[in-house]
Amino acid sequence: MEDNASDIDRPLLNNEILELATEHELPIFIVSIDGSLVGISATVSISIIALDIRDFDTEETWQTRPAKVLFIRSWKLPECWGTGKTCIYMAEAIGFIIGEYTIPPNMPIIYITDSDNA
Repeated sequence: MEDNASDIDRPLLNNEILELATEHELPIFIVSIDGSLVGISATVSISIIALDIRDFDTEETWQTRPAKVLFIRSWKLPECWGTGKTCIYMAEAIGFIIGEYTIPPNMPIIYITDSDNA
């Protein structure tokens, strides 16, 4: 696999995304979740990101670089769900479910969210 995901001129395969997300053998898999509500439309987005740690880093210099976004999935909820209208809390709960279905079993996950659902 190529050294840099930005050099690849095609969509990454699922196994390549997982390799990049765990290339430093850290016991974490980071998923960010954010929901929004505009009018009556609730949406949610999840992002799988990898820390940008380089071989030549000293101490904690990697913390000054933005993480690499490897995967983004968004979903717009229907206006009504069951017997009620959708809300931001439903959207963010769906984000957790999407995250669980996206990540393989037995892989440690850290969810980053500003949700009250957390």
